[in-house]
Formats: sequence, structure tokens, C-alpha cells
Amino acid sequence: GEETPVNGPVAMVTANDPDNNALTYSLGTGNTDNDFRIDPNTGEITAQKALDYERTPSYTLQVLAADNGNPPSTATATVQVDLTNGNDNSPVFTRPPQADRSQPIEIAEGGQNGDPVLTVEATDADETGSAGITYSLLRGQDKFNINPTTGQITRRGPLDRDEQGQIPITVQAEDSGGNEGRISLMDLTIQLTDINNKPPVFQVNQFARGSTPPIAEYSVNVDENEPAMQIISLQASDPDVGAVVRYSRTSVTPPSVDPNQPMFTVNENTGVLSTTGELDYETTQTYTVVITATDTAQADPHTATSSSSATVTVNVQDKNDYPPDFTGTPYMFTVREDAAIGLSIGQLTASDTDNPQPQFTYSTYTDAGVTNSDAAAALFTVDPVTGDVLTRRNLASAYTDINEFPLLVRVSDEGPPVMNSTGTATITVTARGSANAVSFTQSQYTGTVQENAVAGTTVAFARGIDITPSRSSVEYVITAAETTPPTGTDVTGFFRVVRPATLNDPLRLEITRSLDYEEIQQYLLTLQVSSTGSSGTSTGRRKKRQAVLADNQALVQVNVQDMNDNPPRFESPTYVTGVSEDADLFSSLVQVKATDRDSSPYNNFVYNIQRQPNNELSPVAKNFTVDSTTGIVRNLVPFKPGQVGKKFFFNVEADEAPAQTQSGQTFTGDTRIVVVVVNDANRAIMVGNLPPDTCYRCRDNIKSTFQEVSGNYAVIEKVDARKVGNTLNYDNCDVFFYMIRNETYDALTRDEATTILEGSRTQVDQLWTNCGSIPDANRASASVVEYRGVQYTGNSTNTGISDLEAALIALGVLLFLLALLALLWLCCCTKIRKRTTGYQIPPPYEPPPIQAEPIIYEEKKEYETQEGIATFGHDMVEPPPEKEVVITGQYNKGYDQSDEAQVGTMTFPQAHEDVGPNRYSIVDQTTQL
Repeated sequence: GEETPVNGPVAMVTANDPDNNALTYSLGTGNTDNDFRIDPNTGEITAQKALDYERTPSYTLQVLAADNGNPPSTATATVQVDLTNGNDNSPVFTRPPQADRSQPIEIAEGGQNGDPVLTVEATDADETGSAGITYSLLRGQDKFNINPTTGQITRRGPLDRDEQGQIPITVQAEDSGGNEGRISLMDLTIQLTDINNKPPVFQVNQFARGSTPPIAEYSVNVDENEPAMQIISLQASDPDVGAVVRYSRTSVTPPSVDPNQPMFTVNENTGVLSTTGELDYETTQTYTVVITATDTAQADPHTATSSSSATVTVNVQDKNDYPPDFTGTPYMFTVREDAAIGLSIGQLTASDTDNPQPQFTYSTYTDAGVTNSDAAAALFTVDPVTGDVLTRRNLASAYTDINEFPLLVRVSDEGPPVMNSTGTATITVTARGSANAVSFTQSQYTGTVQENAVAGTTVAFARGIDITPSRSSVEYVITAAETTPPTGTDVTGFFRVVRPATLNDPLRLEITRSLDYEEIQQYLLTLQVSSTGSSGTSTGRRKKRQAVLADNQALVQVNVQDMNDNPPRFESPTYVTGVSEDADLFSSLVQVKATDRDSSPYNNFVYNIQRQPNNELSPVAKNFTVDSTTGIVRNLVPFKPGQVGKKFFFNVEADEAPAQTQSGQTFTGDTRIVVVVVNDANRAIMVGNLPPDTCYRCRDNIKSTFQEVSGNYAVIEKVDARKVGNTLNYDNCDVFFYMIRNETYDALTRDEATTILEGSRTQVDQLWTNCGSIPDANRASASVVEYRGVQYTGNSTNTGISDLEAALIALGVLLFLLALLALLWLCCCTKIRKRTTGYQIPPPYEPPPIQAEPIIYEEKKEYETQEGIATFGHDMVEPPPEKEVVITGQYNKGYDQSDEAQVGTMTFPQAHEDVGPNRYSIVDQTTQL
């Protein structure tokens, strides 16, 4: 072979001479390049130089043998020398060419597993071309695969330029020399070029609620009554090359009354959100503004765009822009002229739109233009804190010729700035009456009682209800009663008057039943007292005027104090929504809303994802979050095409405890959330002949009509201008929607949904009649133009699996078959070894346990008992036969599919008759049902 060393033997030639003469050997023709020589005495041919198969693969040597006769005799022989090819050459890379290897090889980022990148090629002089060369990667194998035979390099998955822009790889080519094989290496650099595959990411600033992106929730405070101003600058960054971010205002909740005059605008280029005018705290305290950032990256392909949204909660800050108002005006008080100095004859009350719990200062003043106002100020005063109107002089000795006094009163708030209002309390002074007559010491009394107080509770008064003169032989009667709000019901029996124990004690007013603040906040009773004796005649100097109340009557105002006795209640017990399989992280899925009948501060609460009894979030709930203020539910993980049709169940609660400023009992209300993954196969479009802004304001009517007609849940995804080809028609609207079955929560296909609505076209068209946002001129002609679908780009079935999942399944099957073959081989070997005397059979190899795939908890519930935890599937109406189990331990007998929070125990024997198709149990701590 070519590996024969210099001077190494090649062949031996011998010749015979009949004369027995000595022979001499020499080489003739065929000794190319004098590669060989021959020993003249022995005839041994040896290599004179290094042989090279690639240079001369074979030789035909002529050997001459001559004797020493005279003349000498000669003979010739032919020796064929064929070299065998030795592995003395390393592979040489020919593709890509040597000149191109110093330049990075550009490919677009992204892609999928198996996408081709490039093909390398090497040749081997020892072989025929590239045959027998095996390719592998020594560097970059985490990003790429290489076909060992063809040299084609492919992606192992999507590539991210922002994660690593340049990826160095080293390719190895190895020939087929076995243990003595030769290799060559080639270094290449893969340069990832950018594509527009990432949405803009809103950045954290001092107004952000989350600490890190991509949580895009901001909260900003804005003073009311301020002119148009910038309130927050939103900055979204996009790592894509050449990306230019543009901002737009997607929605404002609550919307502006006039759609042509929005309350907020956003600068398209800078992302600065501004108000367009003054905000009014008394009208709206909180706005939710959704801003969308859309990129316009010029990377190839530059036609694709992506976007993300941010939610800005605008909290309008109250300013003292409203003066306090007197309540209960006009004030009409009556007092007898023999009333004691300092006696309260009535009380002033006020309210302030700026402050639900204000502190007021009451005072009096005079006005020369108001007759007798100076006399009124001389006889009466007002307690600056309580607002009680008090006598300050003996009424029988001053201004005796005046019966009515206009007391000018003023109420001021705390500011800043301090604002006030004025009013008039008309006070009528009456004569003493007869010596035997009885009357109340005040014409008005104000008391309080807590709601839910038991019957027999006494109404609390700042000053007791007294009569003059004091006597025991009197009768008390509640002659009339009014309520706020009015009820039309006789409520005089809700109270009773209790006679004082002694003549010097005030009488008591008790309730005869528990009162409810949420039903009636205030009672105004007319109380009358009469003596069982004679009436007598008037002894005063004043002539009695006809007054609103007689001397023996008084108005008693009973204010019911609210207590925290109502839990928050959601508008719906179940919120059902559909979410697209390609929805972005933190997409707004649904907005829940709860109300509390109690008054402030007892009606304050926050929204939370409901936790399990162990205070942990369920595996499903960990995938979602809810804004504590707005109630907007968002996803924390992306959805996958293989999840189309999957349903996620969890609960959101409205919890008073974190928001209460008052001590005492707090309540929690909850609602169920059902999130169904959908795609274009479920998405339908209703085309209406009205502008998109009008359709948007009617979206609640559209939703309720769809639900009423179909008996299913309807989800309005968005409202847009009608799209015809690539043209937008702003005279018509496209309403994108899904329908989800009422009981099973399966998403209808678009054909199923539109067939239902087409069959009720007349009824659907009537929805426009009920929408108050439609101009009267357009109401009669408003109708549905058509129903249509969108171009389908997703999976059409709800049970499909992804390519990766299919590959994993195939790999699992292959491993199972290999394990089975190995087990059969081991069994055979064991039988043979058992027949061998004295041979100790080693224990079979036990592979380490394979880590089980994590259990998918979607659509499941957990019930906790002393035995362990069993998991119940929502959709298990009849369990599969292989999963039927019997009751062996403690069991939540009252299992209800609509209640995720049940925890209870019940023990009964294995053959208990309650075991049925809808009953499941715990066999041990690891059983999964």
C-alpha cells in the first residue's frame, strides 16, 4: 500500500539459470519517477521513495535477469504493483468557498425547528469526492442541527436576534478511516437579521403599578377643574431594528358623552397622554384609558406590525369647588315666648358635594335689606359646630311686637379655599298658651339609631325630648311619618314613645323593629302631646299666629346609621369570555364589576384572584391576574394553538378587608370566570350600516340581543370600521364576536353562530331601536348588512396537537418499544443463566424513574379532605370506566360543579348507595380522578 515506508519490501523476483551461472537483476521500464529499486543480487524490489496512491495508484515494472556469460544471456519478467489507498488525507471543505467563510452568513431570526440554514460540503482525496464523510457540530449545536450525511444545517427552534445577534458555529468533517480517521474543522458565523416579531414594551416609570415590564398598568392623579394638560408620558420600546412606535387611544371608560369631543388624547409620536379640558370629580372620579403602541419596523418583512396595550387609570382629585348647601330648607321653627335662654329650637344641617363627611362652621349675620334680621340676631344664635338654633334672650321681654324673625344663617366648609352658603331660618314666637296646656320645648328634634338594631333600642338624641310644663297626665301620639326615600308605606308603627320614669327625665323614642339603611335612610315623625286636663286660655302678650305645627307638636327626625351588613355583589355570577389563541401576554380578557349596597366607607373593596383554603392560588388561577381597582382580568401566560377549545375556570373575589378604614366585620363576594380559547374558526363578524363609533356605543345592546336570541354567551371582541378588501368604510361597522354555549362552555363555530342570528334577523335588527346612542334620523333604517367570517389562520379542531407534541409522543412510543424488546431479551438471558450451575444471576438493571409530565390542571377542581387531595374535572359528567373508583375514605358528598370552594367530609362504606355516575372519591393521596 501507499503507506509502505522507504526501503520497505515490495516484491521478490527470482530466476534460474541452467548453467548455474550467477544472475544479476535490474529494473527496466515502468519504474515511474524511480519510485522503486531492485537488489541486483537477490532480486528484492523495495520502495526507493514515499509512495502516493493519489499520484500513481499502480506500476507495471519490467525486471531483467542477466547471467555472467559471454555474451550474457537475459530474461525478463513483469511485476504488477497496485497500491492500496491509505488514509493519509484530511477532508477539505469546499462549500462554502474559502473566500466566503470570513463573512457572516445572514439568515432571518425566528423560524421553526427544521428550517434550513445552509449546506456545507467537504471532499476527501482518499475517497471518491465527499463519499464517506460524516458531518457534526462542535459549536452552536444548541441553536442548530446538522445532517451527518448531507451536511445540511437546520434550526433547532426559533432564533432571537435580540438574545444573540451573531452565533459562531464550528463544523467538523470526518472521513471514514475508523479509529485512524482524519477530521477537518471549519468556523462560520451566523448573523441573524431582524424581523418585526416583537411588540413594543411599555417601560416602567413612577406611575407604573408593576415593577417590571411587560405589566403595562399605570395610575396617575389629576386635579379636577384644571385646563387641558399633559398628565403622563408613556414610553414603549421595540427591540426590532428600525422600529418606530406610534401611539393611539383605544378606549376610554366611561366614554365621553360627545364622541366628537374626547376627554383624553395621546400624541401619536411621543406617547404623551393629555386631557382635552377640565375634569369634574363630582361627575366621574376615575377614568380607564387604554393606549395602544404599534410598531412600524422596517425590517424584512416590513409589512408585519405588532402592538401592545397599556391601561392608564386616571384618578380625578377632588378640589373644594362646591360650596356647602343647607339641607331641609326653608327652615321654619316655632318657639314659645316663655322658652328658657339657651334652649335649642331646631337644628341646621348642610351637605357638601366635595366631601361626604365634611366639617362645617355655622354662624349668623345681619342684612339691613332684610327686615327684622337684626332683631332675629339679637334674640337667637347658632351653635357653630352642631348647627343648633338657640335662644339667647328672654323672648317675652324683647321685640314683643314681632311674631316672625328672619334669622340669617351662614355655613362654611374647611376649604381651602373656604366656601360658604347662606340661608334663612324663619322663627315664629308664640304666646305662652294656657296655664294647663303642655307643649314641647323644641319644635324639632334630631336623633340617630343604627340599622339592624333590635326592637326596643332607644333612638339617641343630643338633647332629650321634653315637654313643658312637666306632668305625668299626658298622652303621646305619633300622628304622621314620612321617609327618605318615600315608600308609600305607613311607618308610624315602626316607633313607639316611652313615658319618662320621672317628671324630670326626657321621654324615650324606641324602634319596634329592626331598620334597614339600604331601604330607608331617614324617618320624619310628627309627635303630638296632649294633656288630659283643660285647655285654658292664652296668657301671653303676643297674638298666636297660625303655624305649621301646633304648640303641642314637634317634628322628630330619625337618621338611620349605616352598618357594614352587605357583601359586595357581582353583576353576574359567571363571566364567560373567549380569548384568541394568539393573544398577547396581559391581554384584557374580561372586566368584572361588583357593587355594595352599603354607603361609604363600608362599600370600599378590591378585586383579587380567589385563593384555595390553604391560601395558595390554584394551578389554573396562577395563569391570570386581575386589576384590584378596575376588575380587568388579564392572562399571565401565552395561549397555544393546541389549546383551542380549552377552558379555564377560576374565581375572582371582591374583598372589603384590604379597603376598609373602619374596624369591624368585613365581607367578600365572588364570581366565576370561564376563559375559553378560540381562534378564527369561531370568530364571526356582524356588519352594521351605522358608523363604528355608534356601533361601539351600542355594543352592550348588541351583546344582550345576541344572548337573548341564541340562548348562549356572546363576547364582543372589538368594533371597527367595515373592511372591504384593503379599504375601510367608516359609514359601516364590523362587530367581531364569539358565541359560547351556555352550559358546556364550548365555543360555537362562526357558521353555527351566524346561522342562529340569520334565523332571527328581524329580532336582531330591533336591537338598534333600544340603543339610545343612535340618532333618531338613523334609527328606523338601522340594520344588519350581513354576517361573515374572517380569514381562518388557526386550527379548525379543538383537539389538535402541535408538531412538538406529536414528536414527543412518537419518541415516547419508540422508547416504549425499545424497552419492551430489552425486557424480552433480559427474560431470555435469565432463563439461560438459570440453567448454568453455580452462576449467580445479577439483578436486572432498573432504570431511574422518568419524571412524570406535569399534570395539566385546567378545568379541574381540588377538594381537600383528611385523606389527601382529589382533583375533579368540570366536564366529567360520566367518568370513563378506567377511572371509576369507589368510596373508601372521607368524601365531599355535597360536591357541586358550580361551586369551586366546597370543602367538607363524610364517611360511608365502600358499597354506599350514593356512589353513582356523578360521585367521585379519594382512594389514596395520589389518586387523580
